[in-house]
Amino acid sequence: TDTKIASKNSSTNYGNNSSLTIDGDPDEAGLFRWDVSAISLGSSVQSVSIELTVTGSSKDSYEVYALHRAWDELSATWQRYASGKNWAGKGASGSGDQQPTVLGQLNASSTGVYRINFNAAGIAAVQAWINDPGQNYGIIIKYYTTSRAVEVSTSEAKTASQRPKLVINYTSPPAARAALVMGSLPPVVEVGPNLTAV
Repeated sequence: TDTKIASKNSSTNYGNNSSLTIDGDPDEAGLFRWDVSAISLGSSVQSVSIELTVTGSSKDSYEVYALHRAWDELSATWQRYASGKNWAGKGASGSGDQQPTVLGQLNASSTGVYRINFNAAGIAAVQAWINDPGQNYGIIIKYYTTSRAVEVSTSEAKTASQRPKLVINYTSPPAARAALVMGSLPPVVEVGPNLTAV
């Protein structure tokens, strides 16, 4: 799930666009969220990264933050995170809109696939999503003081390999590992002794 929010068109939603720009002149940010509910509760996250297909490069860097608002892909704008619900500060910059700690950085000086490796704070944020999927509000990528834009493909890109990916390395809880092992064995059926018909 992804969209962008843009100061120049503060009431426009971009949820159906196949690409988005992140910029500081004018200010634009990308919002991204992935469903992690398939990962078993109790799993331990070891590492996290995001893979983005960059279609327009930039020499500037852009920062990743965890969001704290239940934004909606088809109604989020610079002013609102969902229909009828305003950000605390325009552009998701207010208190409570996002976590203040940087989780990672996008540096894309040429086009192609780029990986953003999450730091310890980023790993902790994703661990919190797995522990409580209801608190998964995804991330925002922005840098409002830069003067150049970077462009990336979104989940609406026609080519599936170009869509944003969240890569999580984790270990499952012991109970889930045991169930996986047991589930991989062929079934054994006991039907009793052989009988001979006379």
